[in-house]
Amino acid sequence: MNVTDAAASIQTPVHMSPADGIDFELHFANLVEYGRAYSFPCGAVALVDLDRLTERARGNYFYARAMIGRDLHFPVVRPSVWTGPSPSLYAA
Repeated sequence: MNVTDAAASIQTPVHMSPADGIDFELHFANLVEYGRAYSFPCGAVALVDLDRLTERARGNYFYARAMIGRDLHFPVVRPSVWTGPSPSLYAA
């Protein structure tokens, strides 16, 4: 599966749009352990700004993408639960 196919199949709630001023996150839920997941800030169409992530977060993002179907569910775009930028995700 290439990146274009993956981005096209990610689901975004139809009632939300970037015009609503809502931030989004790309959420990879764990297949086995409920409650464990990886989430990364993104736009409404699942674009993650890799340049803004820390090196550790970027490594986790690539790991999460590689583990789709093995350890993690296919990612979904959802409204962000964060109220502002997380210092642990964004590079200074």
